Amino acid sequence: MRENQVADPLDCVAVRTYVRGVGDILQTLQRRYGELEIDLAWSRLLMRQNRTRARLEVIDEQLAELTQERRQLAGENRRLQSAKAALIDDMVERVRTRHNEGWSPTPVVGYRVWGIVDDLVLGATGHRWATPVMAAECAGARPDDDLPHTDHLCSTVGHGCGIYAAARPSLVAPQATNWILGIVLLSGKVVEHEHGFRAAHARVAGVVAHGGGRRLVTDDADMIERLFIEPGETLDEVGEVGHALEGTELIEAVEGLERSMDRWTSANNNG
Repeated sequence: MRENQVADPLDCVAVRTYVRGVGDILQTLQRRYGELEIDLAWSRLLMRQNRTRARLEVIDEQLAELTQERRQLAGENRRLQSAKAALIDDMVERVRTRHNEGWSPTPVVGYRVWGIVDDLVLGATGHRWATPVMAAECAGARPDDDLPHTDHLCSTVGHGCGIYAAARPSLVAPQATNWILGIVLLSGKVVEHEHGFRAAHARVAGVVAHGGGRRLVTDDADMIERLFIEPGETLDEVGEVGHALEGTELIEAVEGLERSMDRWTSANNNG
């Protein structure tokens, strides 16, 4: 039989049947004629077979013990795996807490201001926001990095990469003639600083905008998207004529938007 070739069960049965038959014949002849001259090769074969059977019995006992031990070790490995996962989660949470970063199940509310320049919506660093939704980028990021970074090595501007937002609307006063002040919902990895946040993702949920002698206060998603795509045309068409809001008047407009957003969210959740 070639190596690794499985024996035919019928052949094994035939061999066992033949051996038993030969043994029966020898016993019959021994009873009939007394002691027989046993061939030396036959004696050696029987001795080897006895040793093989004894070894098989030992191996069977060892296999039973190993099988039981394996079941016990497999159960222990599952418990250790669960404990390791819990410990990793705890270590990650402690590191994130130490560096003021976290993953919130609900969006973190922040505030930003943009300038409207040549009918484009530009952030403080000159980055264009063509839509009210933005994801953080970093030139020094690896494919598996969670942004924003917290090692302070990726940027010489501020605290590093990420989408910035202030913690209070009073911290983001518009400086240009044409501007948008937005309520932004921050999600993904959010790093907290003394006066605001850096986040992986941001979505503008409400705006107070002014340009060309017109202003717009809205939390309508379609209107906000239109404003970011074509700010000048949108203000001309749907903005109301009026002075630019500032100071207490501006803060009250933002707070009114937040109350409206809260009512919409509550009604949506109850529905």
